Amino acid sequence: MIILDTNILIDILRYKIDIDEIREFDNEIAVLSVTEDELKKISKKHTKDATLARLALKLIKNKNIKILKTKKEYTDRLLLDYAKLNRCVVATNDRKLIKTLKMNGIKIIRIRQKKIFVLE
Repeated sequence: MIILDTNILIDILRYKIDIDEIREFDNEIAVLSVTEDELKKISKKHTKDATLARLALKLIKNKNIKILKTKKEYTDRLLLDYAKLNRCVVATNDRKLIKTLKMNGIKIIRIRQKKIFVLE
């Protein structure tokens, strides 16, 4: 299973990347409920990211992306803990989170050159 972070969802839309390309790595993709909450919070602002967050919420619904119920805690911590416990891959472009995930032996997927997904 691949767990999508908030920023990867926004970047997929920003760079007009087909989210189905990520399914090459694993057909099952999901988001944590706190990620959905973050998108809802961002979507209420008056910024370009707010528009992308609203589109990301629609994308989750339209692509039937599974939402994994989690506690209301720090998203990065939950991503790390869930990925460790369930041996998941995390899709993110957050440099700090990538470093933490790699230190914990968790595989990551990120966007390179604004157009492709790379598994590390």
